[in-house]
Amino acid sequence: MHEPFRMKQGNVQTARPQLALEILLHLYAFIGVVVLLRLLLRLLDITHRLWIGATIYRFTDVVARPLGRLPGGDREVIGGATLPDLTLVALLILLPLGAAALTDQRRRLSS
Repeated sequence: MHEPFRMKQGNVQTARPQLALEILLHLYAFIGVVVLLRLLLRLLDITHRLWIGATIYRFTDVVARPLGRLPGGDREVIGGATLPDLTLVALLILLPLGAAALTDQRRRLSS
């Protein structure tokens, strides 16, 4: 684990990008937890009737419903998990890989 950020005089220009990066990482982690909770709830067949199901599904249905309208979107693949649930998990995994690939490509072009 890294030390908390300590601001030094004249270091404001490097502090802002680091703060933005940390905020984005925390946001990504929160979204990742919610998506994985949705998958877990679907695998355990927990419905909207329970408060935890209602809360998690309320936030994730915004993205999962449009995916469910695609052909085969309502098909259960594993347990109660449908194709949109697994697609959200796949996007969660592929997003950092894409960011790493873009960063590597930028480094190659700049050198």
